[in-house]
Amino acid sequence: MVTKKRHHGIVSLPKIVTIVTFTLVAFLVIDFGRKALDSFQVERQVEWLREQVALEQERNEALHHRLEYVASDTYVEKIARERLQLIKPGERMVVVVPTNAEPSSVTHQTRVVEEQQNEDQAYWQQWANLLVGSGY
Repeated sequence: MVTKKRHHGIVSLPKIVTIVTFTLVAFLVIDFGRKALDSFQVERQVEWLREQVALEQERNEALHHRLEYVASDTYVEKIARERLQLIKPGERMVVVVPTNAEPSSVTHQTRVVEEQQNEDQAYWQQWANLLVGSGY
C-alpha cells in the first residue's frame, strides 16, 4: 500500500495568497485614508487662506480709500481748520465763550488759593488731587 505523507504545519498556497491579498488591501485602504485626510486638511487650509486674502484685500481697499481722502484738498482744509485753527483770507474766526464763564480776576484768585492749599499738602496728596480731582 502506498501512503501519502501528510505535511503538518505547512500552509497551503491559496491561504498564503489570501493572507498576502488581505494585507495588501489593508495597507492600501490605510494609505488611501491617510492621503484623503491630508487632502481634506490641505483643502481646509486653502479655504482659510482664501478667506484671509479676501479680508486683506478689503483692508487694502479701505486703506486706499483712506489714502485718497487724506491726500485730498478737503481733508487738508479740514485739518487746517480743526487742529491748526487756520482760516482762509477774508474769513473771520469766531470763538464761542460759555455764558457761565467767570471773570479772569476771580479765576486767577481761585488758582492762587488752590496753589497755596496744594503747597501745604504732602506730595502724594497733591498727586491724588491732580489725578482724581478730590482731596484725601
